[in-house]
Amino acid sequence: MAITVTEGTANTTASATFDVTVPAHTAGDLLVLVAAKNQGSSSAPGISTAGWTTSLQVPNASATNHILLGYKTGDGSESTVRVTNMAGGAALIGKVYRVQGSTGAVVGTPDSESASDVTTTALDVGTAATGDVGFVALAFANTTSSPALSNGYTLDESNAYYLLGYKVLDSTDDSVTATWTTSRSYRAGLLVFEAATGGGVPRVMFHRQMQGMA
Repeated sequence: MAITVTEGTANTTASATFDVTVPAHTAGDLLVLVAAKNQGSSSAPGISTAGWTTSLQVPNASATNHILLGYKTGDGSESTVRVTNMAGGAALIGKVYRVQGSTGAVVGTPDSESASDVTTTALDVGTAATGDVGFVALAFANTTSSPALSNGYTLDESNAYYLLGYKVLDSTDDSVTATWTTSRSYRAGLLVFEAATGGGVPRVMFHRQMQGMA
C-alpha cells in the first residue's frame, strides 16, 4: 500500500489549553503531530495526551523558538491531542497529519548546529526509500518572509515565524532545503517515516538543524 497523507486542521490560537484537532482516521493509521512556536524565553512545548511519542523536541528548555514532532498509531477514536507550553507568543501552530501505509517505527535522530542564515543546509536522513514520507518543521527567532522548500516538498503552512511541509518521496532522495529572506536564527527538523511496502528494516529518522540567535 502506497503512503497517503491527509492534512488535519491547523490550530494557531494562543491558549493555555492548546488542543490540536486529529483528522478522521481508522485504527492502525499513523498520526503525526507537528508544532512550532515563537516566544521569548519560554518553555518548550510538549505532548500531554497519553499514548503519543515525542520524536523531536528542539530545544527541550527555555528559548525563543521551538519545534515539536510526535506520533501515535491511531485507534480510530482520537479527536484531539493536547500540546503544553503553547500559550502566548508572536506565532504558534500545531497540526496533525493522517498517514496511511507506513510502518511508523523509529530508528535514529541525528542533529547538527550552525550560525544564522537565510537557508538550511540540506536536511537528509541518508537512507530513505522511494515511497517513504517526510515531515518538515522550522521556527524562526524573528520575522522573515518568502519561505520555500526544495525538492518537491509541499509548503503546507507558513507565516513570518514558521513553516511546515511534507512529501511522499518519489525517489530515494529525501533531502530538503528551506530558504527565506532576512538572516535569522532558526530551528528546523525533518522526520521521515518508512512506507510499509518499502522493505528492509523499518525506520523513522529525523535530521535537525539548529542555529544561534539572530
